[in-house]
Amino acid sequence: MIGYGWEVFSYHNYYFWIPIVAPFFGAIAAAWSYFIFVGFQIPDQPPSYMKENKTDGDGIPLKTTDLA
Repeated sequence: MIGYGWEVFSYHNYYFWIPIVAPFFGAIAAAWSYFIFVGFQIPDQPPSYMKENKTDGDGIPLKTTDLA
């Protein structure tokens, strides 16, 4: 380890792990809290492409404006 040995990684009780691991736990906590506090408030709606579109017999839209 370039003259320092493994003591470098045990400095301040392995503090170097905090900046490496903390973002992962923070992202999980943020996603969970968003789902709990905001996600339940959003009603489930079918996507716009699931609405009735004018199609030919094979399901292909007759006009490209029917896709939106």
